Amino acid sequence: MPVQVPNGVVDVLVPDEAAAVATARVYLRTVTGVAAQDVACADQRMLRNLVPENRVRVYDIRPVPETLFDTGSVLEIRAAFGTGIVTAFARPAGRPVGVLANDPGHLDGAIDGDAADKPTRFLRICDEHRLPVVSLVDTTRFMVGQEAERTATVRRFGETFVAGARLSTPLVAVVLRKGYGVGALAPWR
Repeated sequence: MPVQVPNGVVDVLVPDEAAAVATARVYLRTVTGVAAQDVACADQRMLRNLVPENRVRVYDIRPVPETLFDTGSVLEIRAAFGTGIVTAFARPAGRPVGVLANDPGHLDGAIDGDAADKPTRFLRICDEHRLPVVSLVDTTRFMVGQEAERTATVRRFGETFVAGARLSTPLVAVVLRKGYGVGALAPWR
């Protein structure tokens, strides 16, 4: 697992077989599109304090979907891979959706090659299972420079753009803070 989790092979790391079965059930309920009954969510006024107004202040993105969507419904996948992007399944008002959010706490919000690969696969999964996608947009940009060029970041972003363009399910973008630069134009936004 020390190799397979960070390289994106494992979607969700769990401690034992019982947890694996429980997680698989949550995943299957979500991707099959079955709406949940008797749903509850956090007080939405809490969202006001989760995202700082100052666009250069770093914050933890994960409490945002945990608060925004139904209580206990957020299942993040591939959390240790491409950590600049959060990919998760969740439920707003009982209906299953895919969730994308860039993490301003990783590389100051810049999306690197692995974080470009991650939404490509995720958007395909959402499309295959007919799940709408909610994209939580924060100030973002693409990683640039010689190291980014060595890892074929341009090609990897191109594949993400194609996956976004092919998405046949609805995509809703929620702008958390001012987006600027080329990264704000990405198709998963």
